[in-house]
Amino acid sequence: MSVSKGQIVEEAKQEQTVSLNKLSLLNMGGNAYKWLSALSFVMAGAAIGVAVMGLYKQPKVVAFDLKATTESFLQQLQHSSLDEQSKNNTVKRFELAINRVMAEYEADNTVVLVKAAVVSSVPDKTSEIKKKIAQRMKQGE
Repeated sequence: MSVSKGQIVEEAKQEQTVSLNKLSLLNMGGNAYKWLSALSFVMAGAAIGVAVMGLYKQPKVVAFDLKATTESFLQQLQHSSLDEQSKNNTVKRFELAINRVMAEYEADNTVVLVKAAVVSSVPDKTSEIKKKIAQRMKQGE
């Protein structure tokens, strides 16, 4: 069952309204009513905050050695027997394949960092990404 952020926020607001209505029925006066009213607003705010935070997952962070991948591809291309036009078309397909693989990772809530820019330990997904690029190249993308 899929629940949208709007539904969660609306439910939290309804809970807050019900709580306030119950307090009004008790006809509590003075500081006790103010204290309970403030507490109910804080609780509703906390419920909304927790609900909204639950909808957003922390992104995964991985590294990819773009330089080595590109250099390897260009070396292979240089040693191939393709004519210039075919080489240019292959480079365009390679670029498109990289962009589509990166889009897949982004859709999976994964941030891909260039390996040279990573100073902490994050999983290196270079070989996995290379395989996906190669698959896309074979499929003609």
